Amino acid sequence: MQAQLSSQGHTTNYAGGTLSSTNYSTEFATGQTSGIPASENFSIYLDLAAFNMESATVSVNTVSGGSTLTEETQALLLRIRDSGNYDTLDNTTNSGGSFDFNPVFVGSYLINVDSDPDQYVATYYGNAFLWEEADVLELSSDTLTEIIIEAVPPTLTEADGDGNVSGVVEENFEDSNGRINARRRAAKRKCGLRRKRTGGRTGQASDEFELIAYGETNENGEFEYGFLPQGTYRFFVEYPGIPIDESSFVQFEVGEAGVTDNSLVLAAVVTETGISIELILGLTSEFFTDFSIYPNPAAHVVNVSYDKMNAESISMQLIDMHGKVLLTREMPKSKGGQTQVDLQPFVKGQYLLKFIDNEKKKTALTFRIIKN
Repeated sequence: MQAQLSSQGHTTNYAGGTLSSTNYSTEFATGQTSGIPASENFSIYLDLAAFNMESATVSVNTVSGGSTLTEETQALLLRIRDSGNYDTLDNTTNSGGSFDFNPVFVGSYLINVDSDPDQYVATYYGNAFLWEEADVLELSSDTLTEIIIEAVPPTLTEADGDGNVSGVVEENFEDSNGRINARRRAAKRKCGLRRKRTGGRTGQASDEFELIAYGETNENGEFEYGFLPQGTYRFFVEYPGIPIDESSFVQFEVGEAGVTDNSLVLAAVVTETGISIELILGLTSEFFTDFSIYPNPAAHVVNVSYDKMNAESISMQLIDMHGKVLLTREMPKSKGGQTQVDLQPFVKGQYLLKFIDNEKKKTALTFRIIKN
């Protein structure tokens, strides 16, 4: 037998050659590389008299401004699994923009190239900065390809606008034994804001939105983008293979300069199956006008009031931090609507008030409240 099977990141690589004989087996327990969630444990069984594993080399040249990138680059090779998710097959760091991925099995891959986040947007093969929009590399033989890495958008200034969006990204993944780990802050995750292009129509695909702000979460999983101009925005955070939960709050408005509710706070929670984005503070006139929640923190009762409901039907849920729904209530449609939430039956701590557009079957707003 002239072969080697080894564990790299989340999956296996093969050094080349031919396996001949019968009944080979090996088992792997996957780990975690570069913050990408571990996939399931799996086994490989070879039960053939002669089994040839074809492999090939991927060579990548990273270009910016028409020339090969000279800054240090980090690159990931992501193999597409049958489930549609991805395993980190290989990663490399290079002082320049040209590098190779050593011989790997032929198959379907994504390639991600990253560099200084203050200068460049992490970019996928096909010159896309979102994994959902990346091209798939169908590897069947040695391949040389080029990736044009995108520069970060120009820094916004006070002259652009006065909108401010901040928030936190948290992770909640299963461990290798299937237990859900405690929620933790996601440090150094690539994230940003896209703004709807002028003249685009509401509800259009993501290619109608352009990148306007980009960066990384800090060590506490926090992010902030200021001086945002008026417009319709979407927040994104990059976890290859994990989609945005479209039923969560993924689109919001920043008003023209001088609007009092132009500071918004978001919270993104990432699980194995999706990324949920909630609006914690701030609001959009799509749902209510003159909306307020008070007092917060509260010892006994929280008041919810608004001048007008702009949706046909909205329900409110009180949810604890484990996701359990504690109460559900329809919001009154009348002008000058008001309702109260009695917190006395519940223990001290943090809760979410979630407002759901019943007609569109999506989360409209979510606010974090505190019981003292």
